[in-house]
Amino acid sequence: MSARGGLLVALLALSAGCASRAPRPTEATAGQAPIELTLLYTSDEHGWMAPVREPGKPKRGGAAALLARWRATEGHCVPDDERCDDARTLALSGGDNWTGPAISTFFKGELAALAMRRLGYSASALGNHELDFGRAIFARNAAASRLPYLAANVTPLARDGGVAEAFTIVRRRGVKVGVVGLSTRSSPSSGMRSNYDGLAYGDEEPAMLRATEQAYEAGADVVVVISHVCAEELAPMVARHPELGLAFVGAGHCHRVDLRDVGGTPVVEPGSFMRSYVRATLSIDLDGAPRHRLAAPTRVEKVSLEISEGHPDEPEDARLRGEIQAFAARTRDALGEIVGYTAARIEPDSAPLTNWITDRWREATKADVAILNRYATRQAIPSGPITLETLYGVLPFDNNLVVMQLRGADLLQNVTCCGGHVSGVIERDGAVVLESGAPIDANALYRVVSTDYAYAGGSGFTFGRAAPGAQTGEDWRAPLLRWLRANKTTEASPLDPRLDARPRRPPPKGRDHAH
Repeated sequence: MSARGGLLVALLALSAGCASRAPRPTEATAGQAPIELTLLYTSDEHGWMAPVREPGKPKRGGAAALLARWRATEGHCVPDDERCDDARTLALSGGDNWTGPAISTFFKGELAALAMRRLGYSASALGNHELDFGRAIFARNAAASRLPYLAANVTPLARDGGVAEAFTIVRRRGVKVGVVGLSTRSSPSSGMRSNYDGLAYGDEEPAMLRATEQAYEAGADVVVVISHVCAEELAPMVARHPELGLAFVGAGHCHRVDLRDVGGTPVVEPGSFMRSYVRATLSIDLDGAPRHRLAAPTRVEKVSLEISEGHPDEPEDARLRGEIQAFAARTRDALGEIVGYTAARIEPDSAPLTNWITDRWREATKADVAILNRYATRQAIPSGPITLETLYGVLPFDNNLVVMQLRGADLLQNVTCCGGHVSGVIERDGAVVLESGAPIDANALYRVVSTDYAYAGGSGFTFGRAAPGAQTGEDWRAPLLRWLRANKTTEASPLDPRLDARPRRPPPKGRDHAH
């Protein structure tokens, strides 16, 4: 029998055993066979709790389909419903749970927190978007999801007034699994700086070493790492420390599927938006020496929740489906107003979309230049009617506009530093000039509009230092909404032909992980 076939047989046998609720011993005994545990790992869920189907694309299964799959195929035990100490499954997340579509973002992550609880997660890494709605809302959502947030490189720890712990111990089938968390050290530059007051984000590698040792000292039989750090950054850290004997390292933040073997330790990134998860099978020998209780290399496999057109839909957990549908109805009630129409889909971070946004800001504030940070637009405008819900999905963050006076030298620095999208300036023959073609005078003053996020230093901008004391203005969506209402885009006269699709500056070179 193949290894995969053997695993399937084992999973089916386990599922039958769970259904009969056969009792298991709560503690392992000496001399027994190795114990198998199944880790179910997702990351960057970003509030995609409802199923989504777009024409010509696979359906995204959503949280209710994921829970049904986990129960039926993995024999998953949900701690909110039952005692899971003797179960074989352990659900973990790499963070960024709730900022995304309006069904989650408009309610500041309330639905995503509820769904994480229903899915039975035991821990999540602290993502760079967990604090998007402020510390009080983070605390509310963490309590609602009933799971600890972990980040060994973020101090102070939660017990001392911070937001995360370094590690936790989860018990399954007599095995003590140490779960260490990490958060990308760039988090404060990708969110509102005020949300990070009093928190220090240190280097990930020494924090991983320290917390792993602490987990072993606390009695962990095996240690796994969950992190909001890209797999390509984690891999060399893991390679330098084989002595840690890590059973599994989960990555996040880059929104990719990436499965690597690093000296026998799997370093994996499971993709984003609940379209897939990683199944990791651990084999633990409790008779082994401390820190050496893995009986075999951990096996990992990516499992997709995307369904091609024409295939039957995934079964869905009825309770969670009902809760998601209730939030969908609340979203329609609050944001269902149709404010425009587009014939063609307009992609996030594309020139047509970002040019439209920055042009409307510049027009509304009578600014010379508008600058929007890269990756501020999180979703496409789909073809068809445009609603308020659409705008909240495109611009999900609670940002406001800031108008400031900048010297030409500071304007040039902020146009070129950080890959932002612009209105009022263009790049011509390698030089940034005004839209008219005139050069930017280094000593002249220019009226510039951006967001409070960028003004506070987000994404590396230096507006706040260059123009201290600028006042915060209206919500960043407001100029777009006014323009849509005034210009009456319809099926006969849609939005997309009216947009400037020309890139105004070439995209920055290299990979950017500001997700």
